[in-house]
Amino acid sequence: MEQMTLDQWRKIFNSAQKVEKIKEKKKQICHERPKHDITWEEIEVSPGVPWISKDIITDFARYLLLESGELTFSIAKRIKANYEPITGNWFIERKTLAQNIVLCTVKYGLKSYNALQILEATLNLREIKLYKSDGKYDEERTLAALEKQRLLMELFKKWVWEDEDRKWEIEEAYSNMFGKFKSERFDGSELQFPAMDSSKELFDYQKDAVQRIISRKNTLLAFDVGAGKTFIMIAAAMIMRQKGISRKNMFVVPNNIVGQWSKIFKELYPHARLLVIEPKNFKRPVRDKAIQQMKYGDYDGIIIAYSCFEMIPISVDYITSVMHDKVSEIDAAIERIKHESGSRTALENEKKRILKMSRELIESMDYESFSISFDELEIGTLFLDEAHNYKNLPIKTKMKNIRGINVTGSKKCEDMLQKVRYVQESVEGRGVVFATGTPLCNSLADAYVLQRYLQNDVLMEMHLDVFDNWIKTFARPERLAEVDVDTSHYRFVTRFAKFFNLSELSKMFSDIAVFHAMGKEAGIPDSVEYIDRIIKKNPELMDYMLTLVERTENIRAGEVNCKADNMLKVSIDGRKAALDLRLVQREQPVVTSKVSECIANVFAIYNQYKGCSQLVFCDYSTPKNDEFNVYNAIKDGLIEWGIPETEIAFIHSYHTEKRKLALYQKVNEGKVRVLIGSTFKLGIGANVQEKLKAIHHLDVPWRPADVGRILRTFKIKKNVEVTDNGKDNF
Repeated sequence: MEQMTLDQWRKIFNSAQKVEKIKEKKKQICHERPKHDITWEEIEVSPGVPWISKDIITDFARYLLLESGELTFSIAKRIKANYEPITGNWFIERKTLAQNIVLCTVKYGLKSYNALQILEATLNLREIKLYKSDGKYDEERTLAALEKQRLLMELFKKWVWEDEDRKWEIEEAYSNMFGKFKSERFDGSELQFPAMDSSKELFDYQKDAVQRIISRKNTLLAFDVGAGKTFIMIAAAMIMRQKGISRKNMFVVPNNIVGQWSKIFKELYPHARLLVIEPKNFKRPVRDKAIQQMKYGDYDGIIIAYSCFEMIPISVDYITSVMHDKVSEIDAAIERIKHESGSRTALENEKKRILKMSRELIESMDYESFSISFDELEIGTLFLDEAHNYKNLPIKTKMKNIRGINVTGSKKCEDMLQKVRYVQESVEGRGVVFATGTPLCNSLADAYVLQRYLQNDVLMEMHLDVFDNWIKTFARPERLAEVDVDTSHYRFVTRFAKFFNLSELSKMFSDIAVFHAMGKEAGIPDSVEYIDRIIKKNPELMDYMLTLVERTENIRAGEVNCKADNMLKVSIDGRKAALDLRLVQREQPVVTSKVSECIANVFAIYNQYKGCSQLVFCDYSTPKNDEFNVYNAIKDGLIEWGIPETEIAFIHSYHTEKRKLALYQKVNEGKVRVLIGSTFKLGIGANVQEKLKAIHHLDVPWRPADVGRILRTFKIKKNVEVTDNGKDNF
């Protein structure tokens, strides 16, 4: 071994001393740094979140190249991670440098798809799907790449916390983003309601909610069904009008409860001046008069049906102005990063998307029928009842085929977002109140959609307005095996299976949302008796299920034209058969009939509780004249058992608000003892609980929003029985 000179030993010693001094200095700096409210132990990290800088991602990419010692730092430093905030796109420069590094092509990657390519896909939440040279999907290599991705993420989570500087930097960024959200209680005990009917009194929690609405910019009333959200919105609107906070208030409500809303408003404020817009008085000949009244009239409240609200166009000038601002921002970003091809392509695609969406939105508007557009109405506060009906906003994401995410959305929700945004821009960011008993119906993404409506300024400030950034912060998609529709096979699906940082999401969401669970203060009974009526499996239904399995296999094999048969038809036929085999032209044995079981249950309660009323919910097979349907089958069966025909009613037979209200009165008086309807028509706004003893679900609703309508504020008289007639036990 070659002897080292004294000068060489001195250099090594001095270098070692320098390293030790740097370490000591780091420890001193870390000791002097202030402690964060949120520490690194409480933070779940994911590559690509906006609170981890691109410099840290660059360092990690370089670490992958340098760890094995196969590259020098001078070469590795050519690697750079770039981030474009408008689209949330990540691009790693010179990924091919990892092509000959064993660590990047064996342990954390493949030769054909190295670790830096996997890292870039992960940063962008891009689906990893590899193909063979002939263009066919390569499942084996794809699964191998997904396993490498898992190992890479484990390495990142370990590596990122090993350095004190990185640890402190991430804590600092995370705390700055989420530490500002503090729980705040609003006290409405001092509020006065001088114009309110003296016989009415709000609960304390309702007064607190009113105080919150008038104090904050935007609010989500996420109250249980029956908690009195309608009273809260009406009272808040009247207070804001009295205080000069909001001169013109618009209430957008489902078509079938416009009359109910008007009635409640008048009960609470008998002298209120209301403009009520429902489909029958918004037809073309009188539409312009109605819109003129909205603009020039002085009303305490404008109550408008969903369908009428959706007709009112927002002006071309406003849509094009918003489009121009976004496009100008993108053009400026393209100019800044003109040498970064990956990010530039993403921006150009985003520009095309915005232009297309704006054009389609303008084309969907009916400008010929309206002399006044929505942005000329000067709405001060927009109240949206049953807001879960507007959560189908299009979501822009690089992820594909993720369960629970709708990338297409609906035009009515895009229209609502534009109108919400206009109101907020007109009144300094405030002016919108959403109300729903089920803020989260389908997935965690529902929270993001509601934040887009009510908290968009905060999302933009935190760079969480890009959905992929939001989801990387709070959830992780995973590829899971689940039982196929025919129950005999498994298939792989991608869905959000792991959630984290939920404490921060909860605090952030609570900044706009106020929650209340119903309790004894509203007269709700402690418990509701729930009974499952189990219908055992039967050979006839099982035989039909086998035909559905065969149809499914043929569809998946591509042997059937999609117009002739498809999975939607299979699913619908399956639900029909589970309800009653006669709906799919098969014989239904009486002993295994849900309809027969329901008739027996209804009649038993009818006899046991004199004068009581019952509801039967059935979403399939509504009344028709010429063919078998479940509604008529139930009615005929009840008449055969001895219930008078005059005491049985279908909600579908009552088409106007006036007739519906008269029907509800008969149910509350015990003149109509059995009311049958669908969840959509009978589940919202039907206050029929004065003598209500039981509700029966023939086909159980899937959404939480459709359950629990029996519990209504101020109206519960007795314990209620909920019967689930005929769950199939396979």
